[in-house]
Amino acid sequence: MFQTQVARQRSWAGLGWLAALAIGALIAAANIYVGALVLLVALAGLASVALLPARAARPAAAAKAAARAVALAPVAQRVVYTAEGDERAAIVVPAASADGYRAVLTSAGYHLVNDAGQIVYTLKR
Repeated sequence: MFQTQVARQRSWAGLGWLAALAIGALIAAANIYVGALVLLVALAGLASVALLPARAARPAAAAKAAARAVALAPVAQRVVYTAEGDERAAIVVPAASADGYRAVLTSAGYHLVNDAGQIVYTLKR
């Protein structure tokens, strides 16, 4: 939708510059100096409108490349065990914790596990 609005604005601007070009040509028929000046200004404006998309595309492309270049830090993972003995993959939460216990995130929610990987406490939702 954003691109549609930009294209629509450029088309109106282009029509405006073409109208100025046509008016300049009509004035040039009556008075050569004033007409030449209007034609020169219209051509300069038309050239700036034509070059606008090329200039606007460069920062957008650079921003996209920079966004792709952002490297994600590796996340610490470990295996934890439920009371029934089931294994679950868990992501270690990078937060301060008490000695011997770590907070982890599994598909079932947040848990507190001991050094052996057994779930000691489950955070209630």
